Amino acid sequence: MRNHHRLRIPVRAHLGAAINFQAGSVKRAPKMIRDAGLEWLWRIKEEPHLGARYCHDGRLLLRLMLTRVLPLAFQARLRRWRRQQELYVGLRSSENCVALDISGDAITQYISRATDQFQQALALASPSVVINLAAVRQIDQRFLGLLLMLRKCLRRRGTPLLFVGVPDWIRRLFQLNEVEFLLNE
Repeated sequence: MRNHHRLRIPVRAHLGAAINFQAGSVKRAPKMIRDAGLEWLWRIKEEPHLGARYCHDGRLLLRLMLTRVLPLAFQARLRRWRRQQELYVGLRSSENCVALDISGDAITQYISRATDQFQQALALASPSVVINLAAVRQIDQRFLGLLLMLRKCLRRRGTPLLFVGVPDWIRRLFQLNEVEFLLNE
């Protein structure tokens, strides 16, 4: 309410228990409990129906941790221990497609090499762009982001992006990063 006069938006919504706390219908956890990060436990005490929701959300969080976060963290740790192999991006052009053959480590350190070749591929008017990932040793999130940007530029032109030679471990990495749709086009 203190800033009500300054807000110029048509709809305002409060999320969580902010209104309940302000109205006094739900007691806020004591500062000691909040500082300990246990306000959620206090909220269950005050509003027992939240227990089921918190349990459900906790199970989802645990599943995401086990199936997405930890495998990606493990993969990142392995990447640090492996000896790096420079990235090579070869570009071949024909009347039917532009082919990009990628080998080595597709990681942040070598991203400029891929960026240059991707820009050249975009400059060539071609009915499709094909990326061969058969010789890739590692891929990080920065490179996946670059692939997403390439796809976006190609889609604007109506040009499909196709992947070939995708090993199972790269397919799994795309799944873990929620970008497997790139491989299914």
